[in-house]
Amino acid sequence: MRAKLVKLTQKLGNLKCSVMQQCITITTPPQFPLQRNGNQEHPFDFEDGDVRAKANYRGQIITFRLSSHALCFASPVWKNIVFPPFPLLSSLKNEEEPNSKKACAVPEEPFPDIELDFTGDNPEALFILLQIAHLKFSNVPSQLPRLVKPWIQGWLKDDCTEAHLPHQEGWLWIAYHFGRKDIFYHMMKILALRLTIGDDEKCMLFDPPFYREHRTPSTKLYPLGLEGSLLPPEITG
Repeated sequence: MRAKLVKLTQKLGNLKCSVMQQCITITTPPQFPLQRNGNQEHPFDFEDGDVRAKANYRGQIITFRLSSHALCFASPVWKNIVFPPFPLLSSLKNEEEPNSKKACAVPEEPFPDIELDFTGDNPEALFILLQIAHLKFSNVPSQLPRLVKPWIQGWLKDDCTEAHLPHQEGWLWIAYHFGRKDIFYHMMKILALRLTIGDDEKCMLFDPPFYREHRTPSTKLYPLGLEGSLLPPEITG
């Protein structure tokens, strides 16, 4: 019995340390490598780009090029913009004036009539999305709490109810990561009271009622990593 208590204490200590170490909140914008593009300096640099685009970066409108193939693979919406299912007005005008110099001229770029306008989008989120679309993963941050902050209040509006439902141990991670202190400490207390060591020396949870005076030999146990209430590997490991 003493050995099991020692192991349980160690598990709880590791659990607390893992949660504290793994939650890193981004308080400053991600630092992306800047590239010189003409007279502009910005991180929106994609090799072999053939589609013009513009965005709002640090208070100014910047222009850059994207890969049409990457855009088509990433989104059917972008594909319809790059390769519209309907003729563009400029194309119709060229067909109406076959003898004009404009119709005979060879276009200087593959998509002369297309420019993607991202000026209304968040530049940080846009850059990350375009990096993923172009398979450039080295500059994609592993954590995005700052980017999702505007939606957190709506996403977590029912946290007090959801976190108290059975088998919702994953709320421990959510509550700590997004600063829900009351929920976090509540979940820590519940887990501390319910955690035990199984025969295979893995963490197990008592099903409610889980307090000591209510436990019986037939009290049901289930794994901490039960499907539907998963905790990150850093916590369950």
